[in-house]
Amino acid sequence: MPVTNAPVQVSYFIADISAAVATYNRVRWHRSTSGQNGLYSAVTAPAATAPVLTSPNTEPHALSGKTLDLRIDGSVDVSVTFSDPDPVSSAQAAAEISGATGLLTTSVASGQVVLTGVTTGSNSTIEITGGDAAPYLGWAVGDGAWGLDMDTVLVGGTHEYFYTDYNSAAEYWYRVEFLNSVTLDTSGLGVAFPANRADTVSKSRTIVAFTRLTDLSGYPVVGRRVTISNMFVPNIIADQDKNWGIFRHHVQAASDRNGYVEVRLLRGATVDVSIDGTGFVRRITIPTTGDAVDLLDSSLVVADEFGIMQPNIDFAIRTS
Repeated sequence: MPVTNAPVQVSYFIADISAAVATYNRVRWHRSTSGQNGLYSAVTAPAATAPVLTSPNTEPHALSGKTLDLRIDGSVDVSVTFSDPDPVSSAQAAAEISGATGLLTTSVASGQVVLTGVTTGSNSTIEITGGDAAPYLGWAVGDGAWGLDMDTVLVGGTHEYFYTDYNSAAEYWYRVEFLNSVTLDTSGLGVAFPANRADTVSKSRTIVAFTRLTDLSGYPVVGRRVTISNMFVPNIIADQDKNWGIFRHHVQAASDRNGYVEVRLLRGATVDVSIDGTGFVRRITIPTTGDAVDLLDSSLVVADEFGIMQPNIDFAIRTS
């Protein structure tokens, strides 16, 4: 699998964090490079790991006078010229590679050359970039390996969790798994979600806003639409050295079978929240801190705590 060296930040929101931390204490992130229904592999582990790249071919090798080109950690190019006469053992090949760079350790396993990075995490990588020695070791240009990051720690009261994958791509998909590092209990893989597919405002500049709807008997109201209307205050947000105009008029979502509604909103925006079929409108300012906000939190109110909005008419001329 090729190394992309393309960082993407993904996030996962846990509505009922109290229930999650009652059983689990870690989040493990999984990635598919072949679409939503592809094979998912873990990109995090109990502890961060280094990349390991093993030559498919076993010794002996015809490498004398040939070169192997590598790129390490996405930025350091290394070229190795093999000087030993053929046939070259895997131990000799490994020694020449380790002599060319201090960013790799080398070893031999079952007659194969094994390259291991000295740093850990998904931004620690080894790539085969060229050289006529590569096919004699069984590598092709583009072959590579990357390290794994450490699992994310679940924290009571924290609803949203972020993960930066330094070897992602627009077409990749992710799923999360909750784990207990002591009991080894696991939730299994959750619902798939895509990597960021376009240039967007940073996730850290947004917040998950939610509410829960019930009827008078205490049962959840299902399928009720909630509309968040833009008041255009502010109408510009600066992020990642860019100015973004905030001009979409509204965001809508419907309550699920638990009466739960969830949307992501820009921090600091002033919006009107309305619920279909009620006539109620609430004007609030989305907070700039925290990782989740309840749309019915009275501390957010700008005007009309939760009532029917009335037109502000100072006078009206009678025409009949």
